[in-house]
Amino acid sequence: NAYETLLARHVRPGVVEDLRLNLVDYAALSLDPAYPRALEEFRRAAPQQLSSEAERFAFWVNAYNLLAIKTIVDRYPIASIRDGGNLLFPIWKRTAGEVAGRALSLDDIEHGILRQEFAEPRVHFAVVCASLSCPELRAEPYRGEVLEQQLADQVRRFLGDPRRGLSPAA
Repeated sequence: NAYETLLARHVRPGVVEDLRLNLVDYAALSLDPAYPRALEEFRRAAPQQLSSEAERFAFWVNAYNLLAIKTIVDRYPIASIRDGGNLLFPIWKRTAGEVAGRALSLDDIEHGILRQEFAEPRVHFAVVCASLSCPELRAEPYRGEVLEQQLADQVRRFLGDPRRGLSPAA
């Protein structure tokens, strides 16, 4: 699928402020023909037809992460994703794009769908807010058949990084 292609082509390990993490080449991604195709695939998708809860959860995490990327691309170059909003109308509440035929914000997906419809406490480790302090974007989409391993890996990687997750007691 186009989203998988985008991640494979434009997410690479790197270092920012002494943090090792996956970085997104937003400029190159925005020019990739797979980018509009990925947006269209999510716009036309029918997640209710997916066969398992894990597949539906993975779909909505991937949708969130693609729309977080879109939020940056739409405003690129931008210093921080938060710069796309303001105190009264934060970026998370602004319409980010269309998924399954519905115009949605990042907040709609995270809080209205992922947290409401799924009993998965590791949501925070899977959705990416395009910030150094957040969990990093995987270079692969989430998939129902390996979701448990992907989420466990995300938790381990985030909490294991003393600059972003848990720091050892002094």
